[in-house]
Amino acid sequence: DKGVLDLFHAFRKLNPRPDLQLRFVGNGSANDKLRQLVRQHRLQDRVEVLGPVEFESVFAHLKQATVLVTPSQSRFPEGFCKSAMEAFYVGTPVIAPNYGPFPYMVKHEENGLLYPPDDVAALAQALQRYLEEDGLRSRLEQGARRWGEIFMKPATTFANAIDRVFSQGQPR
Repeated sequence: DKGVLDLFHAFRKLNPRPDLQLRFVGNGSANDKLRQLVRQHRLQDRVEVLGPVEFESVFAHLKQATVLVTPSQSRFPEGFCKSAMEAFYVGTPVIAPNYGPFPYMVKHEENGLLYPPDDVAALAQALQRYLEEDGLRSRLEQGARRWGEIFMKPATTFANAIDRVFSQGQPR
């Protein structure tokens, strides 16, 4: 629904790394297709399609993640980037398309990476860069933690944070 097949195909384009794992969390009509592709490409040891999880476990998954990828396609009317905010809350960087609300939350090369929407090759390149470029991962993790600290302030609610991001371009 939101570009998860793009993420799967981008993952397949990466240099083979046996330590690299991909986990899909959430409900969607593409989950059955994803499971089928995982079997077809014999990637059961590297790709998991968990489906919906209880809200309480979302943050545990995000804490374990090296990076959160939100591969939304431009045809999908993305309203908020709640998953990005949740990732920053636990200090996990985000890779997202450069459209809709994402550029307001994800600051390219500060707390994540942006790529042109609907471009699987560009998504794969962003992932490759994140995983291999010296110092990038550390810098983005620090930026994600900084943004997360802002969102953890007691006076910050989801609505306040969204208002700050859209009205001022960054949280304060």
